[in-house]
Amino acid sequence: MATPTTTRLDIRQKVVKKLDSPRYPIVSAATSLAGGTTVLEDTGLAPGSQTEDFIGAWIYIADDVGAGPSVGEIARVTNVNFTGTNSQLIVAPAFSAAVINAQAYEIHRQFHPTHVADKIDEILENLRRDIYIPLGALSANSDADWTDVGTATDADDPSNAFYGDGSVSTVSDTSMATSYIKTFNLGVVGGEVVMVYGWVGQLLNTAVARLSLWDTTNDAEIDFALFQGSDRGTGDEAQWRLAHFLADVPATCDQVHLRFSSFLAGNDDSANINFASIVPVNRRVFDLKSEFEWPEDVDTTLYYTKLGVEDSTNANNQNVFHLKEEQLMKWCDLDVRQIGDVRNATLHLDRNSDLRFPMLVRGRVDYDKLADDITSSVVPEDLIVDLVYIELVEELAQEDLEDENIPGFEAKMGKAQAVRNKLDPLARDKSPARSKVHGTITGHRRRNYRGGNWSR
Repeated sequence: MATPTTTRLDIRQKVVKKLDSPRYPIVSAATSLAGGTTVLEDTGLAPGSQTEDFIGAWIYIADDVGAGPSVGEIARVTNVNFTGTNSQLIVAPAFSAAVINAQAYEIHRQFHPTHVADKIDEILENLRRDIYIPLGALSANSDADWTDVGTATDADDPSNAFYGDGSVSTVSDTSMATSYIKTFNLGVVGGEVVMVYGWVGQLLNTAVARLSLWDTTNDAEIDFALFQGSDRGTGDEAQWRLAHFLADVPATCDQVHLRFSSFLAGNDDSANINFASIVPVNRRVFDLKSEFEWPEDVDTTLYYTKLGVEDSTNANNQNVFHLKEEQLMKWCDLDVRQIGDVRNATLHLDRNSDLRFPMLVRGRVDYDKLADDITSSVVPEDLIVDLVYIELVEELAQEDLEDENIPGFEAKMGKAQAVRNKLDPLARDKSPARSKVHGTITGHRRRNYRGGNWSR
């Protein structure tokens, strides 16, 4: 099933349409090049519209068609020209270029467009989403975590991931021995057992990807996982395989690192690695993962109760497993401890068993702000639209109250409350209670949506 996505443009336009539902148009497109940078012409504006429908409204340029103004330019309507065949809005300040035929724009009659965008960001930062972050003493999942060796190159790939908000894509040449990417070194104790795991995906059918545990001290490979792309199957979940193995650290080894490479006979090839991790199996304490903003964002730990059937349909495959056959269960509670600064928090596992299966930390974090109008993001669109609408309607109600327009105030507050009542169960699910943290906590204040109110 495809992941639902939306954009800031979609959310903003839906909010404005709810706010100004009796008005028309709200989102439209220019129908000709009117000439000059202070005129917008659209035959859809007249003759039904009246002057008072537009004077004082903000015009927001909603798409980029090349020669016209840039997306996001804003001007205010100062006059109109509905004489004869003209259907023109006169604006100030001037746009950077003349609005041209078919260029989309929005009419904002109640609020400045920037205020609507800021309100969207505010709501996003007060709602929370589940995340699952693999646990590791060494955990590599960004371009900064890997170093290119030979002719290999790597880059962040935010559009492909099994966990988190992205993975790392690498391109290697025809020699996996001399062209690869590698992590920083992790200190280990000779003779101990470590677990290595990571999610491998996005291979071409005939490509091979290799994840190796490397003895830095003695410059030798300890063990590896190998995956043949032709066995990936079809569908989104079949694009990824779990590479997983346990390895004995040589007695003379005191540092290890991971290497990742891909190979396609006679050609360069790319493959992705998602959260490549090394974990000494007796490890009990881990640093707070950077994906969590605060220690209390962390909830619990999960592990894979079984790894499914090893993917052995190809002779090249080794230590790789089908993901859809795995099951996640709670491993143990987390004792989150903090001394002084928030980034010094550590996660303590409340269980003494060795870690022999891939582990995940589950928690909740704020939704990210939307970077621009067109970048797709995974956010609950309908919930965001309604919550922004509620906040803006309540702002309008406060204006009525200040003007001593009590009927207008009560009508708007009633409208906002009706929408809030519908959303209450869902909104509470998006902002649950946080975890308990032990230690010296530096002060910070956060807002959460609960019971129809934003509270700290």
